[in-house]
Amino acid sequence: MLKFKELDDKKKRLIIIVSVLVVFIGVTLAYVVGQISDGAIGNANVTADTTDNLQFSVDKDISLNPTQFNVTEGGGGLSDTAVGTATLLANSTDETATYDYYVYFNIKSNDYTYTTEYNKSEIVLTITDPEGNPVTKLANSDLKYVEAENADGTITKGFDITTASGLINIASLYEITSNSSTDATVQDWTFTVKM
Repeated sequence: MLKFKELDDKKKRLIIIVSVLVVFIGVTLAYVVGQISDGAIGNANVTADTTDNLQFSVDKDISLNPTQFNVTEGGGGLSDTAVGTATLLANSTDETATYDYYVYFNIKSNDYTYTTEYNKSEIVLTITDPEGNPVTKLANSDLKYVEAENADGTITKGFDITTASGLINIASLYEITSNSSTDATVQDWTFTVKM
């Protein structure tokens, strides 16, 4: 059973972890997990003692399978998208609830290497926040925000994850508020990986 630490009033800290298995010769988005500030990790559905209901989910796995036949030198042509969702329904007593959560992108393994002499960006991660804005800066990360040219000549803006691995902090203390016990607040994070 998961327990929350009270922070102040109705603010609680949670973590969304969006996991990605990048390139054993494939890219796969795994799942979203809720983590409470005291470190306990649980399944994607978390309910607080006050009966506020906060849920995390991801709609599908991202899967890219680059091979010598479907990727040209310098990358090209492959992409996949997944949406991570935080949903909050306030308790029926107060009809209001506010939580803070973290969003992480985890690259579990990445054996991919640049195929060009100049280390041109080949795998790019684009992220859209719940407000519909592109995420262009990451706290505590040395990933570079780049403009990469796709095989068809179009430009993709995002973070170069060609050789990246490990946990990437996407958002810290992102607030979600619900003022209803019947109509949930929904926040969608869109992740796209392109080659």
